[in-house]
Amino acid sequence: MGSLGLKRILIANRGEIALRIVRTCKRLGIETVVLASPADRTLPYAQAADHCFHFENSEVSSSYLDIKSVIAAAKEYNCDAIHPGYGFLSENSDFAAAVEKAGITFVGPRSETISSLGDKITARTIAEKAKVPLVPGLNSDSLTLSDVEKFAEKAGFPLMIKAAAGGGGRGMRKVSTKGEIKEALDSAQREAKSFFGDARVFVERYVERGRHIEVQVIGDGQGDVRSLSDRDCSWQRRHQKVIEEAPAPHLSDTTREALHKAAVDLCKSLSYRSAGTVEFMLDSDENLYFLEVNSRLQVEHCVTEAITSLDIVELQLRVADGAALSEILPENIEIHGHAIEARICAEAPEADFAPSTGRLEEFNLSPSDGIRIDSGFIKGNTVSHYYDSLLAKLIAHGDSREEAIERLLTSLKHSEISPIPNNLAYCVELVDSVEFRNVTHHVRLAEELFPSDRLRDELGTRAVALLHLAECLRGVGSSSISPSWRVGNNSEVTRSYSVFGDQYEVTAAFSNSGKSVMLRLLHGSGDNPGLETLFLQDLSRDETGAIQCQLAGERLRFSIGDKRSEGKRSLIGLLPGVSIKPFQKVLKERSDSASQATTVQSPLPGKVLQIQVGVEQEVSEGDPLLVLESMKMEHIINAPRTGLIAEILVNEGDTVEAERALVTFSTGE
Repeated sequence: MGSLGLKRILIANRGEIALRIVRTCKRLGIETVVLASPADRTLPYAQAADHCFHFENSEVSSSYLDIKSVIAAAKEYNCDAIHPGYGFLSENSDFAAAVEKAGITFVGPRSETISSLGDKITARTIAEKAKVPLVPGLNSDSLTLSDVEKFAEKAGFPLMIKAAAGGGGRGMRKVSTKGEIKEALDSAQREAKSFFGDARVFVERYVERGRHIEVQVIGDGQGDVRSLSDRDCSWQRRHQKVIEEAPAPHLSDTTREALHKAAVDLCKSLSYRSAGTVEFMLDSDENLYFLEVNSRLQVEHCVTEAITSLDIVELQLRVADGAALSEILPENIEIHGHAIEARICAEAPEADFAPSTGRLEEFNLSPSDGIRIDSGFIKGNTVSHYYDSLLAKLIAHGDSREEAIERLLTSLKHSEISPIPNNLAYCVELVDSVEFRNVTHHVRLAEELFPSDRLRDELGTRAVALLHLAECLRGVGSSSISPSWRVGNNSEVTRSYSVFGDQYEVTAAFSNSGKSVMLRLLHGSGDNPGLETLFLQDLSRDETGAIQCQLAGERLRFSIGDKRSEGKRSLIGLLPGVSIKPFQKVLKERSDSASQATTVQSPLPGKVLQIQVGVEQEVSEGDPLLVLESMKMEHIINAPRTGLIAEILVNEGDTVEAERALVTFSTGE
């Protein structure tokens, strides 16, 4: 392929995808300009580009979503083109139109195409005209509560409310009963407005136990559209993809051909230009239903690149530069092996996937055989609450699906991230599950297999055990553990802990040598508390003072952080086991239980979107108190107890840090 006419490109995005586009541009000899908010200026992408335009504000609305500022930056640096990446303005037709009007090449579909396909409501109409099967739904530019209730009476439950301008799981809410409709509708509209700048939503009948299958397409805007491969993106939580693979396994040839034909025909009808993804739901009988078209690059495009040896960003750039597909693609695209991607996110699976923020003290992703790593962070960077929680993508490629699975597991198990809670262990659980290996999964299976209460119990229990051991060994030796060590001439040490109201009693029984320990945990209260035993061997310390040991054949390494002023400890683990992989939990010895708490604290940093209670209002345990936005997702803060609201300590629009007091209850005195 020849050289391009494009010489300098503005990348209207941040983090991992901005860095990924920079790398392709460097290989092609194209200069790059990136955008950076104050929260992003030290990230790798801002350092890797040739030029960096600085926003004055980290809020999305006044930085990456500010169309005038983005185009002004492109003009300031005399850019030939703008690449929007994914998310933010990538499917905003007004942005594409403004770029075109400014005389700048938009690396993506034409603005009218984005308007048609990027809008999920219009896309359903187009698919219907193209005779692509649709999930029963209700299309409206101004959906009301009454509209949804009437549709529910006709279609039944469950339903799915979706953002019209959305994607990536944002602005989506599942509704199982009539009583859930109002809150789900309001929440979906708020999140859609926040993330996409467009509050419109629509509703569909939810397909239970279906597989989420999508087709990667590329079009040249001259009438030619090709399908590059298909992908299975069924492993999801909160409607956001976690594990993706290509090609989609266990599809019949008939179904695969139907998927590709429907995707290509739909895009050809619009003379589609650039990369895009046509998404479908397949039920258990392989009936095909159109979901939406993402008229942009997808997060999971990497698995398609791995099996086709194509650079999809380069294809986008060449098409934007006027090339026909016949000039840049072979007639037949060969598929090589299998690829699987795991999205590594800053979130706590054991705490209902609450996003986490802070400094990455350790950030080592394992580059083993067949592994590609796409990340927007390096060790020492700070993860901000302003943007989404994606830290990195690990993409494994192998000659077979089995080889790709083993390579991905090896990389996940040998990667280290701390002290920020993350989903490395969760990804191991998913990829190593019988259901994933046997391809018996569906879009709800991840949540069914690993509900947050199970993850909390399994991870929390083991974290308490290891923290107790670390507490017992505090101050004992600087580089090793003495074989003759005892605690007050006693080989057993017992302490009580409370983790967010869950009570634990932990006993550490050391061997005579001090080189092994039996940890016994009683979890819960009453006559039948849960009992668990862990046997750790080969206790030692490394050069940093961290504790090392063996547990069930796995080598563990961990230490504790200290918040002395608050009487708290945090476990900082580099733990290569499946269910106790890198994990951080803040624990407080002998703390008051939630039922006695008088103050509700924010569990995470974020912005107060809505206050749903008033002073002197009586609330019951579980009632919503506030809605916080963190990492572009909404989180409802519920009442931990029944009582009377004494004081509200924040206002709507306030930015709060983790553990900031939000609401106080009356003491009853």
